[in-house]
Amino acid sequence: MEYDDYNYNNYTDTWEEVDYYYSPSLTRSVLLYLVSAIALLANAFLLVVLCTAPSRLSTTSNVIFLQRAIADLFSSIAIVFFTAGLDVPVIVVSGTCFTFSVMIHVGSVASNVLLMAFTVDSYLAANPQQYTHLLRRNTMRMASALVWGLAAAAGIAAIIFTTMLRRGCFPGPFFSTYNLLVKAIEVFVMYLVPLIVTWVLVSVALPPRPNSFSAETTEQGEKGPNRSLMLALTSIFTVTHGLYWIFEIVVYFGYIGGRFIIIYYFILTLPTVGEALSPILVIYLTENLKQKVAGWLPSSRHSSSLPLGEL
Repeated sequence: MEYDDYNYNNYTDTWEEVDYYYSPSLTRSVLLYLVSAIALLANAFLLVVLCTAPSRLSTTSNVIFLQRAIADLFSSIAIVFFTAGLDVPVIVVSGTCFTFSVMIHVGSVASNVLLMAFTVDSYLAANPQQYTHLLRRNTMRMASALVWGLAAAAGIAAIIFTTMLRRGCFPGPFFSTYNLLVKAIEVFVMYLVPLIVTWVLVSVALPPRPNSFSAETTEQGEKGPNRSLMLALTSIFTVTHGLYWIFEIVVYFGYIGGRFIIIYYFILTLPTVGEALSPILVIYLTENLKQKVAGWLPSSRHSSSLPLGEL
């Protein structure tokens, strides 16, 4: 979602001229390759952690994390392609453009909706007297169907708008154009709706608690919400996507130039930074996942096998 409205069929585009004059393209490529690689590894690792212990998929929250890791992998893989396309234009052909444009739209929409699904599940978990275990599971199934239905619709929209606009690639996070109304819809759908939904549910599911962020780092599964993780994931989305969209609006109105382009490169990576941090936080703030990862470390196995007298 980092290359909004870039025309891969026009290599004399204003973007590239500004980029060449003010900053070497190497800066842009290194940043995006590095952040994308971290996001790919982090989400792939979370998939491994979850899939190697099927019992951990018995909790609705872990099923949501599994799906979100897959969605973020779609986006990260697409970002690698779009970055490579700027450096090696020969790989940018209609087939690959359609494929990766669909992947980034599907991944972006699915990831945002799954974040909302996690906060909904946490809200239900915070009120076990009203919402039973069976209800949570049924809600998760319906939410999963809705997630991938909306993601598929976003992918179809990417194909339709790419064809209508006759563009080789369409890497914007929705159906980005220079039309003000469409841009407003894009910001509303991709940022404001998830922002409002998640924070409303977080505020409802988080009653005032002493040391709420530092004290509760355990995954409570079907018994209750992981409040620390709710706050962390929602805050990351708010900051990374918020800064990204603020700069997108600034760029939309034409206020970009000089050394501002270098700052813009850093801002472009923020959504992918969020995709990289999310799986790390899921593991760190979920006690049973953290213990599983710790069990894989040689140092932890060695120390646990030492006789008490040697300690």
